[in-house]
Amino acid sequence: MPAAPPGIPIVLVTHPGVGRAILHTVQRILGDLPLPVRCVEVPTDGVAHQAEQAIQEIIQQATPHSGVLLLTDLYGATPHNIAQRFDAKDGVAVLAGLNVPMLLRVLNYAHEAQLGILYAKAKEGAIRGIS
Repeated sequence: MPAAPPGIPIVLVTHPGVGRAILHTVQRILGDLPLPVRCVEVPTDGVAHQAEQAIQEIIQQATPHSGVLLLTDLYGATPHNIAQRFDAKDGVAVLAGLNVPMLLRVLNYAHEAQLGILYAKAKEGAIRGIS
C-alpha cells in the first residue's frame, strides 16, 4: 500500500458502504488523491466504540497543528454524533451532508494548508453540487 500523501487528513464518517462508494467515485474521477482520505464506517448495530477509536487514532497520527476534517453523511445520525464528539478538539472540524461534489471540492483545494479553508471549500462544494 502506498504511503498517504501529506496534508490535512480527510475522514469520511458514514453509515456502512456510503463513504467507500463516494471515495471510489472520486478516485475514478481524480485518480491519485492529493490528500489522505480514510473511511470510518459506523455499524448499524449500535456498536460505535470501534469507529470512535479509529477516528481518535487518525487524529493522533495527524501532523501536529494540521487538523483533521471529518465529513459525515447525515446530520444527527450516529456517524455524525460520533464525529461531533471530536469537533473543535485538537483541530478537528466536522461537516455533515457528504456528497461527491463536497469531496471533490476539498481535494481540488488540497494545496490549502488551513483546516478552516478546506472546511469552507467542502461546504461550498456540497452546496454548489445541489441544483
